[in-house]
Amino acid sequence: MMVSALLIVFFHLWVSLLTRNKVEMFLRQTAYIGVDMFFFLSAYSIGTREVTDYKAFVISRFKAVYVKFLLFALVAFFLRNWKVVALVQVLTGVNLVTKGGGAFLWFLPAIMLFYLLAPLYQKLNKKSPLFAVLSVLIVWFGVGLAVTQLTKYKAFFIFWNRIPILLVGFYAGRWIASGKLVLKTWQKALAGVLLLAVGTLIMFKFGYKPALQKPLKDMFYVLAIPSSLGFICLSDLIPEGKVVKWIGSATLEMYAIQMIFGFKFCAWVVEKLYKGSGTGFVNNLVANVLTFLFVIVISVVINQCYGYLEKTITKKLRKASV
Repeated sequence: MMVSALLIVFFHLWVSLLTRNKVEMFLRQTAYIGVDMFFFLSAYSIGTREVTDYKAFVISRFKAVYVKFLLFALVAFFLRNWKVVALVQVLTGVNLVTKGGGAFLWFLPAIMLFYLLAPLYQKLNKKSPLFAVLSVLIVWFGVGLAVTQLTKYKAFFIFWNRIPILLVGFYAGRWIASGKLVLKTWQKALAGVLLLAVGTLIMFKFGYKPALQKPLKDMFYVLAIPSSLGFICLSDLIPEGKVVKWIGSATLEMYAIQMIFGFKFCAWVVEKLYKGSGTGFVNNLVANVLTFLFVIVISVVINQCYGYLEKTITKKLRKASV
């Protein structure tokens, strides 16, 4: 989750160190796979356990994701002078459908939609695994193909074409939880390197400057799966210390902070650094370091404060009920 969030910050806020360097441009412009990693891990968490109480599960996800989304949307509402209608469209997911990746924190309503449907899919998979996966793939491809061929609409494809990575994450979670898929450290490292190498070649050809748009619109997102899996395998080798846990638990906050404040902070830093000294490798590197530190520190602080507040309120409610 930490690597996923850092990739998204890199994608949105990185100031180029080298002028028109093809490698740096490629790395930045394909860092959108951080979102794919986020979706994979969200589906993976569902696959590793059985959701027996649908209502309790949805409420827990609502508290963990949607409440924060609501709070950040309210912050943006006041800072950006949104109209009430705009706020309602953001909170109800209408913006996700109409604007896709241009919607405010689009992946949060998208992941909430997944959480609403995932337990139902889990039940269907329990009864008939083959029917479950085939029916979803047929609907995904069939509907996607019809929309691509018959309309000019493409906004929702930024989430629609993440359905395959969600399926991969779900079944990876089930296989690992059941003991069917056990990888040693060296196997994870090897799988990560191979998947990332193959995925990088595929993304360079179909998901970088020429972004594949057939047979479905934004089909290049599907082709990002090998790279996403490669990053996940290699990221799993990072020692899980306190810093990694703090940043990993604040991924949602990092997504929000970099979208609401990151651009302005980065622009402010760049302006201060460039005044009288001009652009350059050192100035750009300092701007990137300061921007990343700003997003990470603020996000971790908000996450820790929110967690403390949530625990305090829960304890008081329990005492009051007793």
